[in-house]
Amino acid sequence: MTVAKKDTTETTEAGPQIIRLINDVRKKAGALEKTKGGLSFPFRGIDGTVDHLAPHLNEAGIVTVPQVIESGVVQRERKDGRIVTTTNLRTKVTFYAPDGSFVESITAGQADDFGDRSAAQAQSVALRVALLQTFFLPTQTADPEHTG
Repeated sequence: MTVAKKDTTETTEAGPQIIRLINDVRKKAGALEKTKGGLSFPFRGIDGTVDHLAPHLNEAGIVTVPQVIESGVVQRERKDGRIVTTTNLRTKVTFYAPDGSFVESITAGQADDFGDRSAAQAQSVALRVALLQTFFLPTQTADPEHTG
Protein backbone atom coordinates (compact mmCIF):
# COMPACT_ATOMS: atom_id res chain seq x y z
CA MET A 1 0.00 0.00 0.00
CA THR A 2 1.35 3.41 -0.94
CA VAL A 3 0.58 6.62 0.94
CA ALA A 4 1.30 9.88 -0.80
CA LYS A 5 0.61 13.54 -0.31
CA LYS A 6 0.56 16.46 -2.68
CA ASP A 7 3.21 19.12 -2.04
CA THR A 8 0.56 21.85 -1.73
CA THR A 9 -1.11 20.38 1.38
CA GLU A 10 -0.13 20.75 4.98
CA THR A 11 1.10 17.83 7.03
CA THR A 12 -0.15 17.75 10.58
CA GLU A 13 1.34 15.84 13.47
CA ALA A 14 -1.36 13.23 12.87
CA GLY A 15 -0.15 12.62 9.31
CA PRO A 16 -1.84 12.94 5.93
CA GLN A 17 -5.58 13.59 5.95
CA ILE A 18 -6.34 10.35 4.09
CA ILE A 19 -4.96 8.26 6.95
CA ARG A 20 -7.13 10.06 9.51
CA LEU A 21 -10.19 9.75 7.27
CA ILE A 22 -9.66 6.02 6.63
CA ASN A 23 -9.44 5.49 10.38
CA ASP A 24 -12.62 7.54 10.93
CA VAL A 25 -14.51 5.60 8.23
CA ARG A 26 -13.35 2.28 9.68
CA LYS A 27 -14.64 3.23 13.12
CA LYS A 28 -17.98 4.57 11.86
CA ALA A 29 -18.65 1.73 9.43
CA GLY A 30 -18.20 -1.00 12.01
CA ALA A 31 -18.51 -4.70 11.28
CA LEU A 32 -19.53 -6.09 7.91
CA GLU A 33 -21.42 -9.32 8.41
CA LYS A 34 -21.79 -12.06 5.84
CA THR A 35 -25.12 -12.39 4.01
CA LYS A 36 -26.55 -15.22 1.94
CA GLY A 37 -27.60 -13.02 -0.99
CA GLY A 38 -29.60 -15.81 -2.63
CA LEU A 39 -26.80 -18.36 -2.32
CA SER A 40 -26.64 -21.41 -0.10
CA PHE A 41 -23.67 -20.03 1.84
CA PRO A 42 -22.98 -16.64 3.49
CA PHE A 43 -20.39 -14.30 1.98
CA ARG A 44 -19.34 -10.64 1.77
CA GLY A 45 -20.05 -9.55 -1.79
CA ILE A 46 -19.17 -6.35 -3.58
CA ASP A 47 -22.72 -4.95 -3.35
CA GLY A 48 -22.91 -5.40 0.42
CA THR A 49 -19.39 -4.07 0.91
CA VAL A 50 -20.03 -0.93 -1.17
CA ASP A 51 -23.45 -0.38 0.44
CA HIS A 52 -21.81 -0.69 3.86
CA LEU A 53 -18.98 1.77 3.15
CA ALA A 54 -20.40 4.28 0.63
CA PRO A 55 -22.28 6.52 3.09
CA HIS A 56 -19.18 6.81 5.26
CA LEU A 57 -16.85 7.44 2.30
CA ASN A 58 -19.23 10.12 0.99
CA GLU A 59 -19.44 11.78 4.41
CA ALA A 60 -15.64 11.83 4.70
CA GLY A 61 -15.22 13.13 1.13
CA ILE A 62 -13.08 10.17 0.10
CA VAL A 63 -13.03 9.57 -3.65
CA THR A 64 -12.26 6.04 -4.84
CA VAL A 65 -10.59 5.51 -8.24
CA PRO A 66 -10.02 1.90 -9.39
CA GLN A 67 -7.69 1.10 -12.28
CA VAL A 68 -6.85 -2.27 -13.85
CA ILE A 69 -3.05 -2.40 -14.11
CA GLU A 70 -2.61 -5.94 -15.41
CA SER A 71 -5.00 -8.52 -16.84
CA GLY A 72 -5.10 -11.86 -18.56
CA VAL A 73 -7.94 -13.86 -20.06
CA VAL A 74 -7.95 -17.60 -20.78
CA GLN A 75 -10.72 -19.65 -22.35
CA ARG A 76 -10.88 -23.40 -22.02
CA GLU A 77 -13.33 -26.11 -22.94
CA ARG A 78 -14.68 -28.24 -20.13
CA LYS A 79 -15.34 -31.96 -20.43
CA ASP A 80 -19.03 -31.22 -21.01
CA GLY A 81 -18.14 -29.04 -24.02
CA ARG A 82 -18.95 -25.71 -22.37
CA ILE A 83 -16.43 -22.87 -22.72
CA VAL A 84 -15.37 -21.17 -19.51
CA THR A 85 -13.56 -17.84 -19.51
CA THR A 86 -11.16 -17.04 -16.66
CA THR A 87 -10.00 -13.50 -16.04
CA ASN A 88 -7.07 -12.74 -13.74
CA LEU A 89 -6.16 -9.15 -13.01
CA ARG A 90 -4.39 -6.76 -10.71
CA THR A 91 -6.18 -3.59 -9.78
CA LYS A 92 -4.90 -0.41 -8.17
CA VAL A 93 -7.50 1.43 -6.14
CA THR A 94 -6.58 4.97 -5.11
CA PHE A 95 -8.43 6.57 -2.21
CA TYR A 96 -8.22 10.39 -2.30
CA ALA A 97 -8.91 12.73 0.62
CA PRO A 98 -10.23 16.27 0.04
CA ASP A 99 -6.72 17.68 0.67
CA GLY A 100 -5.25 15.59 -2.18
CA SER A 101 -3.46 13.05 0.00
CA PHE A 102 -4.09 9.50 -1.09
CA VAL A 103 -3.55 5.81 -0.40
CA GLU A 104 -3.15 3.18 -3.12
CA SER A 105 -4.15 -0.44 -2.68
CA ILE A 106 -3.10 -3.08 -5.22
CA THR A 107 -5.15 -6.27 -5.15
CA ALA A 108 -5.78 -9.30 -7.35
CA GLY A 109 -9.06 -10.55 -8.74
CA GLN A 110 -9.97 -13.78 -10.49
CA ALA A 111 -13.28 -15.02 -11.87
CA ASP A 112 -14.63 -17.79 -14.10
CA ASP A 113 -17.73 -17.36 -16.22
CA PHE A 114 -19.52 -19.22 -18.99
CA GLY A 115 -20.65 -15.95 -20.58
CA ASP A 116 -19.06 -12.54 -20.91
CA ARG A 117 -18.91 -11.46 -17.25
CA SER A 118 -15.58 -12.81 -15.98
CA ALA A 119 -13.78 -9.45 -16.33
CA ALA A 120 -16.44 -7.53 -14.41
CA GLN A 121 -16.56 -10.24 -11.75
CA ALA A 122 -12.76 -10.22 -11.34
CA GLN A 123 -12.81 -6.41 -11.00
CA SER A 124 -15.52 -6.70 -8.34
CA VAL A 125 -13.42 -9.20 -6.39
CA ALA A 126 -10.35 -6.95 -6.54
CA LEU A 127 -12.33 -3.87 -5.45
CA ARG A 128 -14.01 -5.76 -2.60
CA VAL A 129 -10.64 -6.98 -1.34
CA ALA A 130 -9.17 -3.46 -1.56
CA LEU A 131 -12.08 -2.04 0.44
CA LEU A 132 -11.96 -4.76 3.08
CA GLN A 133 -8.19 -4.51 3.48
CA THR A 134 -7.90 -0.71 3.37
CA PHE A 135 -10.69 -0.11 5.86
CA PHE A 136 -9.83 -3.25 7.89
CA LEU A 137 -13.49 -3.96 8.55
CA PRO A 138 -14.27 -6.33 11.39
CA THR A 139 -16.40 -9.23 10.22
CA GLN A 140 -18.05 -10.34 13.46
CA THR A 141 -17.25 -13.91 12.49
CA ALA A 142 -17.01 -16.17 15.51
CA ASP A 143 -13.48 -17.20 16.40
CA PRO A 144 -12.99 -20.88 15.45
CA GLU A 145 -11.37 -21.47 18.84
CA HIS A 146 -14.65 -20.51 20.52
CA THR A 147 -16.99 -22.36 18.17
CA GLY A 148 -15.05 -25.59 17.82
